[in-house]
Formats: sequence, structure tokens, C-alpha cells
Amino acid sequence: MTGKQLTYNGNVKLVPNVAKFGKCAYFDGTGDYLTVPDSADFDLTNTDPFTFEMWVKMDTVALTYFAARETSLMSMRYQGGQFDFFGAAAVKAYYTVTPVAGVWYHIAYSKWGNGANQCAFFVNGKMGTPATDDETYSSTSGYEIGRAGNGTGYLT
Repeated sequence: MTGKQLTYNGNVKLVPNVAKFGKCAYFDGTGDYLTVPDSADFDLTNTDPFTFEMWVKMDTVALTYFAARETSLMSMRYQGGQFDFFGAAAVKAYYTVTPVAGVWYHIAYSKWGNGANQCAFFVNGKMGTPATDDETYSSTSGYEIGRAGNGTGYLT
């Protein structure tokens, strides 16, 4: 999200010296999230290759939304024993893992085409089972970091 304006909501804090690299945003799970306004840069056709990635560290291991875009139903989250990318009302790719609270994880969803086995979820550089994502992601809403796009599921 380089070059995009972030809006801090709730009590999000930038915390130095605890991040994997540089500073990190800290979310306490009670109404904290960041918003990024809508941009044509975020509209993706079914043939556009893209990667969403981030470093995450959870205080508690529970249902957690890391980033979401409400009207196109996109999210990166942890749920039920897996990190996943949820798009257009279905899980597109996942990586099964039991994360440990307080440990940093590099998570990424990458789509390199729209045919079979053309996308995957990665955790710490290890690829989950390749999958298919032939969706177009176009929306008039921005992104939310730290909660689900419908205003629930705050990051802890």
C-alpha cells in the first residue's frame, strides 16, 4: 500500500523496536483498525497477477482478520487452523498451521494466473496447496487493516 493515505481508527499505535522490521501497528482487539481509501489501483481483473503479503503476530490465536475489502469480499485471515485468502464468498487458498501466540509469521497470497493451480497461500515462504482463483476484484470500498470488512473480527 505504498503511497496510500492511512487513517487510524480506535487506538492503533505505531510501536518501534518490536516489529520484525522497522515499526509495526499494534491492535488491541477492541475497535482498532486502519483504513485505506478506495483506489483504481485495487481493482483487479481475473487475469491480473497480484500478491498480498504482511508480517503478523497474534497475541491470542483465534479467528482474526488481518486485512479486508468489504464490497468485493476479500480478506486475509486466520480461522480454524489455517491462514487463508477469502475472496468472492469462498476460500481461494489456504495454509494449514497452528500458529503460536507471540510469534511473527510472514503470510502471503499470490495469484499468477486464472487457471487451475494458479494461486497459493504462503506462510514463512512455504507454499500451501495450489488452487484456482478466477475472480475479478473490483470495488468502490477501500481496505481495512486490522478488522473484517463488515466491521467485526478485530485483530488482537
